[in-house]
Amino acid sequence: MPERTTGSKTGLLAILFVGFILSGIATTIVGPMLPVFIRKWSLDDGQAGLFSSVQFLSALVGTLVSGAWMAWRGYRPSLVAGYALIGYGLATLNASTHVNALAATAAFGLAMDSSHPEPTCTLRRPEALAALPC
Repeated sequence: MPERTTGSKTGLLAILFVGFILSGIATTIVGPMLPVFIRKWSLDDGQAGLFSSVQFLSALVGTLVSGAWMAWRGYRPSLVAGYALIGYGLATLNASTHVNALAATAAFGLAMDSSHPEPTCTLRRPEALAALPC
């Protein structure tokens, strides 16, 4: 029978689940915001489409970098950096210029796929959760 997680490990699990929820919000926020951006900056279809391209390409880079980052720094710094970038990107998404909003989109795109493998690996492997120093 698997060992139950208690105390600070339960808190860690709660943080991981909240992080998944915030990552999901970051993944989908660009779509509902596009009409606002189109009106705000008078964007054409090509300029508006850059948001999806930037988010996808930065997420691809995040995926490619995450393995090396985890091996170099470990789980916890990767999660902290990833969630901080998601927060920064979401907080600055409604920027004053189109270019700044694209940079914010790149920030949370990079963070989403660089911060997802850590909780997934941790939650799927009980021995990894047990090994985390909490």
